[in-house]
Amino acid sequence: HREFYDEFLAVMDLSADYYLQTIETVFLEHKLPKGRMVHRNYLVDPSKIQRVALMTVEGEKDDISGIGQTYAAQ
Repeated sequence: HREFYDEFLAVMDLSADYYLQTIETVFLEHKLPKGRMVHRNYLVDPSKIQRVALMTVEGEKDDISGIGQTYAAQ
């Protein structure tokens, strides 16, 4: 039960609307790579994204991004 609640409570500080919009935009509809993502009422042009920093985070006891799983991204 503890593992479930650790994961469940990790997103509790986000509003439900923001969380659901993020899941829909990023993971379900893939709006950014399709050129359909809107930010601050402007359509985002993916071709204009040229310099991007990447920060990877691993969790020792995380089932999704455990130790060593982000190595290839670096």
